[in-house]
Amino acid sequence: MSFLEGYREYILGWLPQMGLAALVTLELTALSFLVAVGIGLVVPGLRTARSRLLNGIAAVYVEFFRG
Repeated sequence: MSFLEGYREYILGWLPQMGLAALVTLELTALSFLVAVGIGLVVPGLRTARSRLLNGIAAVYVEFFRG
């Protein structure tokens, strides 16, 4: 990988920052997954709710993201 030869001296300085950035990325991924699962469990329940208001809110949400 000769294209990295010019960056050899910088790579060791970047590694700690890149490691921290990778951890932040994993944390954000896990948090986003949990939020999506939470929404995915709540919205279908609202769609079957007897309350017209809750059912309507869920219907608007679903139709908005469905397109």
